Amino acid sequence: MPNQTEHGKAFEFACLKSLENIIATSGQGVKCQVKINETYKIANRFFDALPSQKHKDILLAASQQMARKLADLEPRLIYPVKGFNDIIDLEIQPDEKGIHGDVRDVLALRILLKSEKIGWEIGISCKHNHKAVKHQRISPRIDIGSQWLNSPSDIEYFNEITPVFTLIDSLRKSGTQKWLEVKNKDTSIYKPLLEAIKNQIERLDKSKGQSICSNFLAYLIGKNDFYKVVLEGKKDVSIQGFNFNGTLTQLADSHVPKHRVSVLKLPSKIYKIEFKDNSNNTIHIIMDEGWSISMRIHNASTRIENSLKLDVQLIGVPQTQYREILPLA
Repeated sequence: MPNQTEHGKAFEFACLKSLENIIATSGQGVKCQVKINETYKIANRFFDALPSQKHKDILLAASQQMARKLADLEPRLIYPVKGFNDIIDLEIQPDEKGIHGDVRDVLALRILLKSEKIGWEIGISCKHNHKAVKHQRISPRIDIGSQWLNSPSDIEYFNEITPVFTLIDSLRKSGTQKWLEVKNKDTSIYKPLLEAIKNQIERLDKSKGQSICSNFLAYLIGKNDFYKVVLEGKKDVSIQGFNFNGTLTQLADSHVPKHRVSVLKLPSKIYKIEFKDNSNNTIHIIMDEGWSISMRIHNASTRIENSLKLDVQLIGVPQTQYREILPLA
């Protein structure tokens, strides 16, 4: 069976093909061209390698619902616009873009006629059966302050995490090879590392103020406006609009979107950071403007190594955020 990454890549391919189809069949005179890069070829291979036609049909049904809804939300996807080329360029972005803060997997672009520059674009983050926004790592060498918050970590942070990673090193040197063999890792490894993260964010929040919140969310979600499309099980696909810069749901001359996606405010204040009830491996970060984040620490592989992963999810979003669940039928 395909793993999570392979399923995700296959879904990206299905989303691109459904966008291509909705543009081609709209009858509005707009055409599209697909960029056949290496990322596209990989996604195509994973889609073709799905174990059954039923798997493919589910991904296509979800992506077709997404494409129909996007055509309602984004009239520039299918209608001519004065001053713009009437060709939509579609592409699947390489994974390296995500490392640098661009979480969009599939892009639709339009070029300005006179300058040959990109005049309009929308992006989609495609998720298959998971809602995580980030899977960043923590290790003795990673400066989480600089990487996550755009402000360097202090010496206190490294002093707090060093004994934990020293313990991990000693386990490996003693012959322990797998995380399953480590007793009480929740209290001896996971909890102290999360406490160090919690303390560092609180110290930087106290010294730097609201920029820490906005920098953190920009790191997790990205600086570009986008739609997040999540295939949940085999019955529904959900769509969320992340519209920080006001670039979503623009007019196409006289054609207006059937629904406006509200502009969202970034947080400016952390209310509290606390451990999830009865948990040593998950913390919740509660911020203003309706934003809340869950961070769960876990071993990145079965074998013991000197880094761990964080599964980060949005557990609270502003009430004004556009979100809709569409049935596949």
